[in-house]
Amino acid sequence: MLNSNGEVIVEEAESGDAVVGLLAEVKQRHKLYFSPNLSAEGVKGRSEPHGLVVVLVCGTLHQSAGVVVGLFEQTFYLIRDPLTNNSWKIKRSQVMLTSKSNIAALPTLSEGELTRPLLPIQNPD
Repeated sequence: MLNSNGEVIVEEAESGDAVVGLLAEVKQRHKLYFSPNLSAEGVKGRSEPHGLVVVLVCGTLHQSAGVVVGLFEQTFYLIRDPLTNNSWKIKRSQVMLTSKSNIAALPTLSEGELTRPLLPIQNPD
């Protein structure tokens, strides 16, 4: 995370439950709402030959009354659970939250520090 002072704050979690708990705790502590950019420039995914699915997403962060307070980028690496039908597990995820008040346009994956290196992921036509 990057706070308004430019300070980088790193928080890590290892297990799936710990990741979910950490994200929920950060969301609750800062009263954040995530609003993804659902256009083709804000969400992309691909399936790798060995079964790993990579999903990239970015968007804006809001607090009460819809006030925009920043941006987020997140990557998900998903694997199919072989024991259940059509169920997926998060193998790995990275998220970057950036405090920013003057946002003129929706963020795009090509602008993101976290997501840009993983492009080009093409959306299916």
